Amino acid sequence: MFKKKVPITEEDPVFFVRYIGNTETFVPSGKGCTDAPLQKIWDSSTEERNMSRVALRINKTGMLMVNPETKQEFMFGIEQLSYCAPDRAINDRIVCWVYKLPEKQKLYCHAAICSSKEKAQAVALVLSRAFQVAFKEWKTNSAKVQRQRSLSQDEAKTKKSISKGEKRAESRISVDSGVSYDGDMATNNGVSTISLPVTQNPLFNDGNELLDASFRARAEGNPAVQALMNGDGSGNGNI
Repeated sequence: MFKKKVPITEEDPVFFVRYIGNTETFVPSGKGCTDAPLQKIWDSSTEERNMSRVALRINKTGMLMVNPETKQEFMFGIEQLSYCAPDRAINDRIVCWVYKLPEKQKLYCHAAICSSKEKAQAVALVLSRAFQVAFKEWKTNSAKVQRQRSLSQDEAKTKKSISKGEKRAESRISVDSGVSYDGDMATNNGVSTISLPVTQNPLFNDGNELLDASFRARAEGNPAVQALMNGDGSGNGNI
């Protein structure tokens, strides 16, 4: 069975869906950003029963899509995901997301159809929460780097101040020739800086979330969606 090939854990929730397809898009995020590309994907899609069955494994690094029949895998890195939401116009069982392909630097809208609208909402919410975790860790790591940089700079300034003091004291000492001197001091701060990766994901820059608050409030209040998010049925193999 398909569900045996992709083990489910509490840490990495897995959703079984049918992959519809993808197309290039030019809007990374925002309300309605997937309307046109999703319509294009849907218009060119095959019958649902003929769509590829895939598993979506989600964690803070992103979303891994696995096709158990072909053994193909594709990782949607969390830092390249700019939008995710269930569809409200074409089919409420569809969940779509916008991803920037790093090697091409192009945006693509992807879509999958779930067994229920609750599952589509759960996929979007879990991915959004994964982004929140990743963003929180990114901010924490950034703060640590800034603290380390500040400590290194303070230490360098202290060493420089001590060295200057020693030079001034030394300049007041007369050498055997009776000539006093003020030596020039070559200083090297030795401050090691860590470059933070600059992501192109606008969500990482301003701390926004993948989903709008109104949808989040409605979906998180739905018991069926919560059951799927908590693992009660997310891996039941019903496509």
